[in-house]
Amino acid sequence: MARMQNQSNLQVTFSKRRDGVFKKATELSTLCGVDVVVVVFSPCNKPYSCGHPSVESIMNRFLRENPPTDTDAPNPIVIAHQNANTDEINRKLNRLEISLKKEKNMEKHFKHRGKNLQSKNSVPLTFKICARPWKLRMNKLKE
Repeated sequence: MARMQNQSNLQVTFSKRRDGVFKKATELSTLCGVDVVVVVFSPCNKPYSCGHPSVESIMNRFLRENPPTDTDAPNPIVIAHQNANTDEINRKLNRLEISLKKEKNMEKHFKHRGKNLQSKNSVPLTFKICARPWKLRMNKLKE
């Protein structure tokens, strides 16, 4: 995707897309009962806005022109950002824990198979030896 060079095509595309974004914002407000404001600037730097219940009321709340008496309250934007970071870290941790559990299960499986094969072949079989072909395949995929 690249920026359009033709100015007339750019303006037409902007107008159509702007209307689509405003329609989606209106639907979100209606379906979920949330306050929504969207502000965009055209390629000619002209501002357009759409808001429910109104742009002004939401912007005032956002900019805190009328701050509550409790001025020590943490900024809700900062809290939301911190929560998003925490959620992402938790997702990564969960994926790592699942991966570790799978690795441990594989190790148990290989140890069990190794004991069975050792009794037949008298060759020590370890997880490292069994995982070597897998590791080679992974290295080939990375290349």
